[in-house]
Amino acid sequence: MNSTHTSTDAYRRLSRRHFTKDFKRSVVEHLLSNELTVAEVAREHDLHPNQLCRWRNEYRSQQLETTSAKYQDTSFFPVTVTEQSLANQTMTIDERGSHRQDQTPLCQTSWNLNRC
Repeated sequence: MNSTHTSTDAYRRLSRRHFTKDFKRSVVEHLLSNELTVAEVAREHDLHPNQLCRWRNEYRSQQLETTSAKYQDTSFFPVTVTEQSLANQTMTIDERGSHRQDQTPLCQTSWNLNRC
């Protein structure tokens, strides 16, 4: 039996390839910025056209954001642990702009289940 290799053989590999979000985003932006078809861009990058369509959909739904962009609005608030709060096994959380203080027993927090 004579086996011939076609262009679709490039898609079939023994192991799965893993691509970074930066690579996926750059390929999709290349697709969207040019007058090229999905098949042409996929062929340029040795990808299956269905994979490129999936990445384009993820890009449009903003799932291909970088990690730093995704957590850019994340902020921390200060926590003060005092000897009294340790003795009472309570934790006081005072959020900025809030007039209310919540006191939570330490034994009920998920990170300190064995303390009580």
